[in-house]
Amino acid sequence: MTRAEDAEETQQIVVNRRFGGFGLSEQALDILVEEYGYTKTDFDDDGDYVDPSAEIVDGDSGVMHHYSLIDDREASTRTRSELAEVVERLGEDANGAHAKLEVVELPADKEWVVTEYDGVETVREKHRKYPGGEYETGVFCSDDL
Repeated sequence: MTRAEDAEETQQIVVNRRFGGFGLSEQALDILVEEYGYTKTDFDDDGDYVDPSAEIVDGDSGVMHHYSLIDDREASTRTRSELAEVVERLGEDANGAHAKLEVVELPADKEWVVTEYDGVETVREKHRKYPGGEYETGVFCSDDL
């Protein structure tokens, strides 16, 4: 067998490993816009997104300025290959103000759940819990994909 045949297929999930919460730096967000075609939106007068299909918000909510991923707590966002690539490429420079981002790699056939405590996220393999029932879904999980 060749090395490629031996290689196990994997999936990547971007998580935050510091108290505070997930967030990307302006540099990382700019790369997603410039190199990957992510679109930006602002808020309308009612506080809704002008373009609900955009991936990034860049505007004032009336309370503060936001420049961030819109769905950063969604499995479909955190598993995007371009997000993992930008985080790996920039290293610490990808981190937002209160974040320490990490790309977690696990076998592609595993179901998973991300749990969170005060902003620190942990990826866990999804399994049954006893007594009875499914493992709690946490912040987001592979079922959401």
